[in-house]
Order: sequence, then structure tokens, then C-alpha cells
Amino acid sequence: LKRDACLENRVAPPESAYHTKFEHNGSASGGGTGPNRSEPESKPESKPALDPVTDRGGDKTPVSHLHALRCLVIDHARKLDREITVIEIGSWVGDSAIAMADAGDCVVWCVDHWQGNKGDWTGELAEEAGGQFAMYQKFLENIGDRHARTIFSCIGESLTVAASSMGAVPAETDILYLDSEHTYEAFKADVLAWLPRVRDGGLFAFHD
Repeated sequence: LKRDACLENRVAPPESAYHTKFEHNGSASGGGTGPNRSEPESKPESKPALDPVTDRGGDKTPVSHLHALRCLVIDHARKLDREITVIEIGSWVGDSAIAMADAGDCVVWCVDHWQGNKGDWTGELAEEAGGQFAMYQKFLENIGDRHARTIFSCIGESLTVAASSMGAVPAETDILYLDSEHTYEAFKADVLAWLPRVRDGGLFAFHD
């Protein structure tokens, strides 16, 4: 991506400004950056709560990635001089959607089945957390009053939603952001299904 004044002159907000906190006991908030690691002394073998933002076998989504998305939205909205539309495929607990929506002059449409991906940590976490409904509730809790104002959600399989004529998401978008299933076959299918919705002069971004 072009390194513009937004990236060069702005200082990235603290990590807590983006990351939501997910605790396996069913609470979620925007005030923390990781899981609650405290465990009863009587059960030292207990598994700590999984955090869908920070627990990926030691990996972590850097705040710099979320800041880059925010800057991408700011730059494109400034260029077009109007409110822009973003379609995000794969929203999980809402961190990237929040980063983009809070950039201003932007409406984000989130498409996800909120079941995680079979065969990786997200599928395991969704199952342990209580399934699709529980994960979608975490998403709604995290985005708060942005819901139905600057962030809209569509529950469903990516390819099914893309092929639908029901108008669940906009027919055209200024930015397409893919962050769903991270296999070559799934990513290729998402690109073929969603790329035609990007307006002339629009942007296509993806993660992993």
C-alpha cells in the first residue's frame, strides 16, 4: 500500500483502543488487550481463557495492522470526498470493523457466519464459547452502539451471501476487505465472488 501522510505523521493509538477483551466466562469488553490469566490455585491445570484477538498459538494481530486499516479508510474517504462503503468478509469479534468505522466517513458491512473456521483455532474457540450465537453476541457487544449506524452485519457463508440477490449487503463497495478462511482455495473463491462488487477506483485489501 502507498505510504501516505496518514501513516507517516500519525501516532498509532494504544493497543486498548482497538483490541477487545474476550473471557471464556462469557464477558467481552473494549477495555483490555488480552485474556484474564488468573486461575484458582486449587486448579493449576486449568486452561486459561482463550482470546480470539491474542491467542493464536502465541501469534497476535498487531495494532499496526488495525491502524493501517484505519488510515486506508481515512485516505480513501478523503480522496473521494464523501462517505465510503466497506464490505468486510470475516469479522470475528469486530476489531477490524471498529477500526475502520471509527475512522469516520465510513460504513462497514460485515459478513461472517460467526462459527470460526473448521480445522483452526477459531473453530475450536467458537465451539468452546458456545457456538455461533455466542460468538455473534460477542461481536455485537464489542461494536456497541455502532450497530446499525456505522457497522451492519450479515450472518451467512461468504459465497452464499455473495451469490444472493436479496440485497443483504451493498451491490457495490469502495473497499473490499477479505479476512475469512485462510486457505488458498477459500481465498480464491472469495476473491472471484466479491471482487466484482468493487467500484472503479476502489480498493481491495486482505489479511494473511
